[in-house]
Amino acid sequence: MKTYRFSNTFFFCVLSLAIVGCKGNGNGSKFLDMLTPGPIAGPDHPIEGPNFNPDSTRPFIEQCEGTLRGPGMGSSTVALSEDGGALYAVNRDAGTVTRLDIETQDTEEVEVGAEPTRIARVGNQLIVSLRAERALAVLEDTGDALVLQSVVPTGAEPYGVISHPDEELYYVAVSIEGVVEERAAASHEVLRSWAVSDEPRWLAIHPSGASLYVGSAMQGTLSRIDLTEEDKGEVIALPGLFGGIDGFESGPMGSSFHSGSNGIRITGDLSVSPDGRAVLLPVLHVDNNSPLPSTVDVHDGGEFDNGSGSQSGYASPGRFTPGVTEIPVDEKGELRDDENAVTYRQDTIMLVDPEQSEENAVRNTSSYPTGVVVSSDCTHIAVAMEGSNAISVSRRGDLCHVSTEACVHKQIFDIGGGRTVVAPTTVVVTGSGPTGMAWLDNDLYVHALFDRNMGRIDMTQLRKELMKEEACTPAGLGEHEFFGTPSNGPAGAAIDVEQPTVTISPLPFDASLVTCFYPVFGTDIPVKLTDFSLEPNIEFGRKLFYSSIDTRMSDTHSPVSCSTCHGEARNDGLTWQFEDFPRQTPSLAGMVSLKEPVTWFETGVSVVEEVMITSQGRMGGSGLTEEEAIVIANFIDWTRHIDNPIPDELMDQVVWGEELFFSVSVGCATCHYGPELTDNQFHNVGGITIRTPGLRGVRATAPYFHDAPTESLLELVNWATFYNMGNTEILTDEEREALATYLKYL
Repeated sequence: MKTYRFSNTFFFCVLSLAIVGCKGNGNGSKFLDMLTPGPIAGPDHPIEGPNFNPDSTRPFIEQCEGTLRGPGMGSSTVALSEDGGALYAVNRDAGTVTRLDIETQDTEEVEVGAEPTRIARVGNQLIVSLRAERALAVLEDTGDALVLQSVVPTGAEPYGVISHPDEELYYVAVSIEGVVEERAAASHEVLRSWAVSDEPRWLAIHPSGASLYVGSAMQGTLSRIDLTEEDKGEVIALPGLFGGIDGFESGPMGSSFHSGSNGIRITGDLSVSPDGRAVLLPVLHVDNNSPLPSTVDVHDGGEFDNGSGSQSGYASPGRFTPGVTEIPVDEKGELRDDENAVTYRQDTIMLVDPEQSEENAVRNTSSYPTGVVVSSDCTHIAVAMEGSNAISVSRRGDLCHVSTEACVHKQIFDIGGGRTVVAPTTVVVTGSGPTGMAWLDNDLYVHALFDRNMGRIDMTQLRKELMKEEACTPAGLGEHEFFGTPSNGPAGAAIDVEQPTVTISPLPFDASLVTCFYPVFGTDIPVKLTDFSLEPNIEFGRKLFYSSIDTRMSDTHSPVSCSTCHGEARNDGLTWQFEDFPRQTPSLAGMVSLKEPVTWFETGVSVVEEVMITSQGRMGGSGLTEEEAIVIANFIDWTRHIDNPIPDELMDQVVWGEELFFSVSVGCATCHYGPELTDNQFHNVGGITIRTPGLRGVRATAPYFHDAPTESLLELVNWATFYNMGNTEILTDEEREALATYLKYL
């Protein structure tokens, strides 16, 4: 299978800011949406390339003749009926699927199995991935009732599912197995399968049916499978924020792709534009290389930037930059020209609440994106911001030099040399945990996963507001002080909370500054899809864990939540630089309280204590009580380990590896024992005193050890010989393979 891999380079710099103020529409909230054109675009740094046309009279992307409705050509938690009269949504906690009649608002709910995760309509069937059941549920809407027809077995933790355009085939991402399956809609038989690295989860398909796109949860891996040829595919590199793809390298489809020195992750469901000219994916750029403090004071409001430009904590600017990357493709979905790939930044959406105190009145609501859909006319994108309980809606369009007068009113601002853009954007307040979205004519339906409801957004007025040229004017200049501590805002911005407008003072570089005003929108009264089924403390703990807008959890201007690094209470595969030693993000799956202390180096740290240290220290939160920290710890302990069944053909190998693991001569079990396979003690390893990590679910936590020197479990076994961690040096190559296989299926 043919593969292309590209290398990335990431740069972070101080940006001048053009800020968009959003006035309320009567729902009690007001938003600011800050546009951030930067110093890279200026007289000494002209923007070049096929996307830039300074004489263009076409300010935004042309309308297309797309006819797609519903969630588009990407995996989703919602699906649209063939006649457009009903929506279907998964209810993960309840183990059900709900049918919503769009006209009458009536609902019908049917049980399908454990953890329904994604749903797709394939002809007259609905296919639902059952993540905790190694299965797919097959349903039929008879018109009178929603009926569960069958349950089809598959591998461990099926996630994304999507129909082929001809509706005779469908595709399933079996995440833990690292496999994407092609199945026949009539028989559900597996026709073909492809190995895809780094935990494949999210799918999108080109309207031609020739290309399938796969987003993986780790390492920023985006794969394209050529469905017209048996053995062809590629790994597509994601562009950096400033600069990007600079080379090609061949390699196998299943190999890992590491996107530069900083981290980049795909964070949710992909999409393809209705005209088939672009694939879009939600991403999170992470600066995990600027050193973090090894210790923090949880009593001082946390480690976050106070306008000095420091990057001391998770809440500091530049640590997390969410966006939507758009990659142009040809009529068959093949990569057309990597130089045209751009990222729409989503990290500058602000909420203004006059009912809050001054230091809390303005807070960042960007969090991280969990899905993107393109409007049926190709002119707008909607992005689900899960931790912010909001949807952002942006205009798509041509790039524009920030010093060009036409940019003020008409065009997309380029801030990254043709790589990173900021578009006119407004936000929509939704229920908790927005994930799936579906377009239907002029309406956008939003599935709030945690609140178990479906809201409707009338896009007509929203799109009109985003098209208003008079919304944007050159910013007035004047010296002001920004109240509070704006970690994502410039020194010199003044905000009147009673009349939320923004002015910008001169900044120490040449850049055009713009002030825009857009209203904030809300959904209609949402329709309840199912009852709450979890214990109240688990529900509350989860909402705190996922929230980037609750000031108890993070700084008012921070886009970060616990789930930013621990999505679904697992890990992000990143290693963070600290002042003393690197630390890999640990997984929080399973009963983490059984593995206390829960840090790599610090003794005596419980889950509750770590919640307080991280939220009140590194994330800059304020006012979280111990009782609330206990609730969050209860939610963390409620989460399950990965589903990790042992294949029949490997059972003998696993048993052999288990015997070696627990043998006195090899000695692994000297430190790794008990329900989580850890003694919870600290040991000197290579001159560093470090805690014994648990090994349950270790398969899904690569790279391994605190500083991530190994990518595979076999490398881990071999690497351990250098530091006297057990006696693996006495093992043969075959025995080491068996031991690694045993570890894989713990």
